[in-house]
Amino acid sequence: MSSIYESGIKDTNAVERKPLLGWRDSRLLRLLVMLVLPAMLPFAYATWRTGSPLRTIPYLTGQRLMFDVSKIDLGTIDLGTEKLIVPVHVQNTADKEMRLLGAYLSCGCMSLEELPLTIPARSNRRVEINLTLPDAETDFTLSVKFFSDDPVSPSTHVLLSGRVKKCL
Repeated sequence: MSSIYESGIKDTNAVERKPLLGWRDSRLLRLLVMLVLPAMLPFAYATWRTGSPLRTIPYLTGQRLMFDVSKIDLGTIDLGTEKLIVPVHVQNTADKEMRLLGAYLSCGCMSLEELPLTIPARSNRRVEINLTLPDAETDFTLSVKFFSDDPVSPSTHVLLSGRVKKCL
């Protein structure tokens, strides 16, 4: 295999190779990296701080008490089940302790025993919703509105839904 350097003759079948990025393109790439990377840093920090990409936007908007779920589907529950305990986890991403002060329950069939609850800085706590189920087949949707001392988001709703049905 000969080349122009060995024989002095130019190979007419050779394909001319161009760099993937010209000097103008490389400047554009550097500019893009300089703009995008700093913009991504707050999202990366918020994801690291909250432990979840889904909690990034609430964290960046200032919310510090976050519930693991806002809607809980309990599925089909066997008729005859009298009580159910539904756990809900609350995360405090603030640098200071925060408190769940109380809750509004949409039905007398629910109760909470742990409130008010102090959540230390950068930690999680579990709140149990005690649910008394009806003794008839029915679909239900209930809500709990938690109140806190979070100045940005002083209240949060958690919805519970399910179906009580006779299972064979």
